[in-house]
Amino acid sequence: MKRRLILPALLAVLLLAGCSGQTEEPVPGWDESWTRFGDVAALEPVEGFTLGENMDGLAPSGIYYADWVSGEAREIASGEDGTVTAYDAQFYFLLSECRDAESAQGEVNAWLAREKQSYETGEAFSAEGGGREFTVLPLLSGSEDNPYTHGAAAFSTHGVWAVSAELLCGDGFAGDARETLERFLAGLHFNEESGG
Repeated sequence: MKRRLILPALLAVLLLAGCSGQTEEPVPGWDESWTRFGDVAALEPVEGFTLGENMDGLAPSGIYYADWVSGEAREIASGEDGTVTAYDAQFYFLLSECRDAESAQGEVNAWLAREKQSYETGEAFSAEGGGREFTVLPLLSGSEDNPYTHGAAAFSTHGVWAVSAELLCGDGFAGDARETLERFLAGLHFNEESGG
């Protein structure tokens, strides 16, 4: 009886381990200090920023998300009786798995349109990150209740993955938004075998 139960239990464990989106072995050439997004991408640390949230629990849904913060946390009123935590600057990185490369590009286009609705934007330009060309939008100003007054957002694809890298800055951030975003992009690495 015990032998019959061991094989199904072992198969269940193996199947569940395969659903995590994480690999046990690091991708060759990736440093342990980098923040990994399964075996899809990794980001090197950027001076002046510390890792905030890393939501790798969303990986089975085909989503990876993390943010990095700079400066002291402060509570800002948001809506009726609500508050949000804001920093001098906050960098958000998002990977979203799509059906195919065309769907990934469609997701990027939707993100670009949403960014233009949320912020007054400058003229788009291109920047390189992880061997990919990103479309970068300067974010010139946000709504009155937004604690982040400016920034820059970059969008690209990696095979079936839609990629968003967004830096939001408050008045207390002394750095240059474009230069800081480009530093993040310079530390971005993609696993070429994971593009789908």
